[in-house]
Amino acid sequence: MKTVRRSGDAAILVTFCVFILSVFTALILGVGAYQNITRASRSGYDERLCLSYIWTKVKTGDEAGKVYTGEFHGLPALFIDEEYGGGTHHTVIYHYDGWVYELFAEAGHDHLPRDGIPVVRNESLLPEQLGNGLIRISAGEESMVLSLRSGTADAGLEGGGPE
Repeated sequence: MKTVRRSGDAAILVTFCVFILSVFTALILGVGAYQNITRASRSGYDERLCLSYIWTKVKTGDEAGKVYTGEFHGLPALFIDEEYGGGTHHTVIYHYDGWVYELFAEAGHDHLPRDGIPVVRNESLLPEQLGNGLIRISAGEESMVLSLRSGTADAGLEGGGPE
C-alpha cells in the first residue's frame, strides 16, 4: 500500500507543477499582450495630441495669408506669421529628432531646428498645402485636413487668395 500512496503523491505533484506552469505561461503571454496594446494606444494618443495641438495653433493664428507650409532647414514645416513688437514673427512647427517642435522667432533670423521647443513626441509630421484654403497635416498614421477660415492658405500662389 505504500507504493500506491507514493504514486498518488507523485501524480498530485505533477498535476500541481503542470498547473503552476500553465498559470506562469498565461501570465507571460498576458504581460506581452498588455505591453503591445499599451504601446499602440500611446502611439495613437501622441498622434492625436499632436494634431489637436496643431489645430489649436492654426485656428488661433488663422488670418489672410498667415498660415502656410514650407521648409525649415530641409524639414517640412507649418508656418504661422504674426505681427509682434513692430515686426513679423514666425511660429514654425516641424518634426525633429523624434519630437514635434515649435519655434517662435523674428522673421529673417536664422535658427536651427534644435533651437525650438519640443512639444510632443511623435514619429513624423508632414504638413501639405492642398490649395483652396486647405492644409493636410499627417502625424504618424493619423491625419487631418484644415480648412482655413481665411481661405488663403495659397495666397502666395498664382490664382490664390480671396476675391
